[in-house]
Amino acid sequence: PPIPLDKLEVGQKFKGTVRSVREYGAFVDIGAESNGLVHISKMATGQVNDPNDHVQVNQELDVWVADIRDDGKLGLTMVQ
Repeated sequence: PPIPLDKLEVGQKFKGTVRSVREYGAFVDIGAESNGLVHISKMATGQVNDPNDHVQVNQELDVWVADIRDDGKLGLTMVQ
């Protein structure tokens, strides 16, 4: 079963799978109730112009929980 968002904590590390890439970031499945967004600003320590240069659909990667919003949106980061 999926992990409830209220069981996640900021800073937790997960292995996730990229489900889709948009111009503003990537949606990553970490096994939670909803996919999390790695915003373009949280993909690398430097400037990222195109998320497609950093991730591809179905790629597995390590991500950390950055924030969990009251509206059910999950923010992730690729930068520890």
